[in-house]
Amino acid sequence: MDIVKLNRKLEKLSVTYPIIPSDQMLLKDKVLNFDGMIEEDNPIFNFISLEKGIELYAKRNHKCAWKCFEENAKLSNVLAKYWQGYYLYFGYYVVEIDKEQAKQFFKEAADNDCSDDT
Repeated sequence: MDIVKLNRKLEKLSVTYPIIPSDQMLLKDKVLNFDGMIEEDNPIFNFISLEKGIELYAKRNHKCAWKCFEENAKLSNVLAKYWQGYYLYFGYYVVEIDKEQAKQFFKEAADNDCSDDT
């Protein structure tokens, strides 16, 4: 398998199995209630997969989709960065149009052979 194919495969796996930053892996103090349920304000359990973010975009829920793309981009997900570029280019949600920043995201996605159809 050449390095490009390996990179694509790893990118697709990272979308399905995102890595949670180590500082978010531990539960915050007092997040378990007496029934053993985890409180909803814990960031580990509020993570939205990129696929769900794209679904939210399709349903025109741009606010939640943007948050999803931001969080996934923080995890170095190139497809999420592509979507951030898309939002910046067209000014969806409360994002101001910033075509220069959008071009940087698009370039990074292109450099990694990534687009919205991968």
